[in-house]
This record gives sequence, C-alpha cells and structure tokens, in this order.
Amino acid sequence: LGFETIRDLLIASLDAKPHVSKMSAYNLLSLSKNTKQDFRAQHGAVVMIFKAEPKIWRPIAHEIIKTPSFDARLHALTASQLARQPTASDAALFISLLNHHDEYLVRSAIIGLGKLSHEPALDHFENLSTVASEEIGRTLVSALALMNLPNAKKMLENWSQNHRQATIQALAARQLIRSR
Repeated sequence: LGFETIRDLLIASLDAKPHVSKMSAYNLLSLSKNTKQDFRAQHGAVVMIFKAEPKIWRPIAHEIIKTPSFDARLHALTASQLARQPTASDAALFISLLNHHDEYLVRSAIIGLGKLSHEPALDHFENLSTVASEEIGRTLVSALALMNLPNAKKMLENWSQNHRQATIQALAARQLIRSR
C-alpha cells in the first residue's frame, strides 16, 4: 500500500505542485524510516519530502543524513538534494560528511561547500586531496573552481604544479586552462 500511494502522489506532482505541509513531511519521514516498507516506498517518501518548502524539508534532510539506520541510497539522494541548493546552515553538516566512508556523500558535501564558497573548507580539501580517489579529486577541483575565491584559485595553481597525485595535478591544470 505504501508504494502505490507514494507512486500516485509522485505522478500527480508532475501535473501540479503539491502542498506538502510540515506534518505531511514528518509523516513521509516516518514512512521512509519504516524498514518494513518496500524500498521504493521509502525512496518515494523522501522524494515527496523535497516537494515541501525548503524551510520544511531542509531540517528533515539533515535528520535523514545524520541517522545511520537509513539506507545508504537515501543518504545519497538527500545529500545530493542539499548540494543542489546549499545554504549556510548546511556547511557544518557538509564539513562532517567530508570524512564519511560513502564516497557519494563526500562528493555531495564537497560540491555543496564549493557552491557556498565556504573558505574554511579549503583546509579540509587540502587534507582530503592527499588520499583522494580520482572521482573525489575531480570533485575537489570542480568545487575549488566553483568557489571563486582567491585562496581557492591559489590552491588550484599550487595543485597544478606541486600536488603529489598526478591525476589531481592534471585535473587542476585542466581546470585552470578552462577558467581563463
């Protein structure tokens, strides 16, 4: 029953913007936490939460990400949504996600911090870059370019010449060429 209802709500939301009240959003959160539900219903419930006003869904998104019992795919979906439209209130959560074991959450956090031009993240980016996979490195370089800060540009220039990982060095050099 949960999946069918959520599916119908999502289909209806394509035609008209639904009104998802705070109470409805928290009911959807309860549904998404219910591990007895089909994953599709949990996923749909989280997607429906994002149809609410940002002032309603943003604290719920923080709760979802901070709750370890949620499915990793729901964490990833939620982090991605936060990174699409980050606000200053998300910065602390993004910083905490930089050390997460899930690469997708780390990448979403990096992009969110880049969009926010969150200068305190630069030290974290530097530390992260020393052990970064190619995908994380690519995301770090993109975030530095998004930041549009003098210190971020200096970091890119430094990485393009001196980074100990050749892939990050090459990615930074390419980004500098693109941004000219």
